[in-house]
Amino acid sequence: MIEVNNLTKSYGNNIILKQISFKIDRGLIYGFLGKNGAGKTTTMNILTGFTRYDSGDIYIDGLKFSENKHHALTASR
Repeated sequence: MIEVNNLTKSYGNNIILKQISFKIDRGLIYGFLGKNGAGKTTTMNILTGFTRYDSGDIYIDGLKFSENKHHALTASR
């Protein structure tokens, strides 16, 4: 399961993600739809650990992502 709560990311004065929240249960497949610049790639880069986020919480299989990044990424396989 992936749970995202109030995720925020800015680059300088540009707010890319503003308190987005969603939950995806194990075994389900979702896609991101939106216009160019909507934050789809930024969200995926955050969830894979390539990009840091400013605030919010991410849980992968119940583990807090910011405290257990390596374990959360490998445990979700």
